[in-house]
Amino acid sequence: MPNQITYLDAVWPLHPKGSGGFILRQPHNNALTEAEYNAAYHEIIGVDTKTDEAILSNDLADQTVKYAAAKAKYEELKGS
Repeated sequence: MPNQITYLDAVWPLHPKGSGGFILRQPHNNALTEAEYNAAYHEIIGVDTKTDEAILSNDLADQTVKYAAAKAKYEELKGS
């Protein structure tokens, strides 16, 4: 059975920091609407020096990979 393409597969190659620059916080195994993508996508904008934890932003202005680019790459990878 072939591997399932996810939105992670689409965003990784588009983000300049790869998987170290963002997280998706909800299921992302199928096509996502723009609202679902924007709710799930969190940009890593720094590191808390006291806890060593990532500082996340879900502000659309902080998104490095916007929905349109992620959707296009997802569809390309899926062969749509």
